[in-house]
Amino acid sequence: MPKTVRLAVYFNNELRAVRELTVPFVIGRSHDANLTIPHPMVSRRHCRIFEENGAFRLQDLGSLNGTCIGQVRIKDLELRDGTEFLIGTIRFVFNPADTLESSALPSVPDSDIVKAEVILESLDDQPPPLPPGFANVPQPTVVLPPVAQAVPTPPNFIKPLPQFSRTPGERDDILEFNDVIDMADISDKITSSPTPLRE
Repeated sequence: MPKTVRLAVYFNNELRAVRELTVPFVIGRSHDANLTIPHPMVSRRHCRIFEENGAFRLQDLGSLNGTCIGQVRIKDLELRDGTEFLIGTIRFVFNPADTLESSALPSVPDSDIVKAEVILESLDDQPPPLPPGFANVPQPTVVLPPVAQAVPTPPNFIKPLPQFSRTPGERDDILEFNDVIDMADISDKITSSPTPLRE
């Protein structure tokens, strides 16, 4: 006749579930496991609990993060009422189902002892549901003040250009953007300039 055991599952020091399972069974992250624990520290097939020679045993299935008793990583271990083991930060407490008066497991209603996936996030971890019709209500637009842009300062090796001043008579020699260039006037200035002396 198949035997059943109970496991209490704690996460963040809070009881998240009590599960009753028929041995042998596998604990893992995969939905193919008998007890699914959706957590990244749990391998797809992490460990299994089985019966051998009338005793219950825990065997790690070569998981990446290991199965531990305290700080000690184990491969195979005999389980007794109240034995605790860890997968990452998830704590399990073992109880043979025929031990009805176990002090290791908390008392929970039979309706809470089911064979299902363990939800590690409790209802307190979830945001409250939105009220009906909330999605249709336009949300106020928050306008953030502009971020002040820092004015870059030039490196100290760049010197500013000297400011040139000119007299009114120098106006004819300065070209600006809207000036009209008279090529004849320029050629006259070139021919009237003295020819440099050659040695």
